[in-house]
Amino acid sequence: MNANDNESGADSYSFDRNELRRRFDDDLATIDVSIEQSRSVIHGFLQRFLRCKRMDEDTTVDKFSNIVARSRIIIENASKTISTTTRASNIPKLMHRVWLTDNASPAEPPREYIHKMIDESRDYVDNGWQVWLWLRDPALTLNTVRQLQAANSPIILKDYNVDVLSGQPWEESFERLISARKFAFASDLLRMKLLCQYGGVYADMGARFRERRLMEFVADNFDYAFIFWETLFFQNSLMVMAPNSHIAQLYMQTANEPYSLPKSLFFALDGIEEGMAFSGLLITALLLFSSPENFRICPLAPNGEVVEWSSERSWYTRDADGSGKFGGVYIPESGASFLSEECFEQGHPMPIFLP
Repeated sequence: MNANDNESGADSYSFDRNELRRRFDDDLATIDVSIEQSRSVIHGFLQRFLRCKRMDEDTTVDKFSNIVARSRIIIENASKTISTTTRASNIPKLMHRVWLTDNASPAEPPREYIHKMIDESRDYVDNGWQVWLWLRDPALTLNTVRQLQAANSPIILKDYNVDVLSGQPWEESFERLISARKFAFASDLLRMKLLCQYGGVYADMGARFRERRLMEFVADNFDYAFIFWETLFFQNSLMVMAPNSHIAQLYMQTANEPYSLPKSLFFALDGIEEGMAFSGLLITALLLFSSPENFRICPLAPNGEVVEWSSERSWYTRDADGSGKFGGVYIPESGASFLSEECFEQGHPMPIFLP
């Protein structure tokens, strides 16, 4: 099956139009309130980015409000002619999930996440989707693999060493994060590479559209979709985009040349700041200053009418012994894994990060 094959026979998400608009409108209204409340709690990384661009916070809030307003118009117009045969985007019907863990003491995804993934995958595949689960090594997650096999799941196990890695500079940063057991931050890099190379939908184990037809509606009518977070940025726990999208390419260019970021974006050169710099915060910065009015962006409310979201929050959970839940250290107290003061002195920021 080709991941770009979008023919699924009958109209697979034939909503009642009023119900479709209501579900999205309710979530967009929630996001509108959150945007307004974010004026006083803008994330520190984004604040520093705004200073680099000499942008004030009110203008940034307005940019987010305009994204919501445009998405309302798109949803209203698209809901009048709901059809799977006419698509406004070229986003493939492909779902990516990623699970990275340690060779020495591997951790497996929570059982409830696996069951949900199995249940939804059958409906996805029956309607023309592919579901790919990216692993380091199936032998590290034998219980997960056995559950998938026992359920006769259509999920395809993928090895990023075979289908992704090719010697690009970002891979050195990726491997250093893996070695430091900062799996969440390593996943931030990998998920954007997957979307750049293949496109489709990326979702954390605890993130998903509440219904396939909602996911298809977004994929058919928008260029991008992200979960909006309350400190005025787009999360990267659930994303939708086409292969080789403008934002994914900019992100990977930055990941390949991390010293194209200004040193002034970092409050401190430590593990948590380094990780945040390549998270949804960077994606948000790239979107805001790449003429977002040229893109159809669908903001999604966490645990609203369209998306459900939960997180293990493993990267900042301290265990009794002082370590991270799945990592070797408590990440907020760790040092940088691949960025260095010396190299920043030699770096040349990309124009998009400068006034």
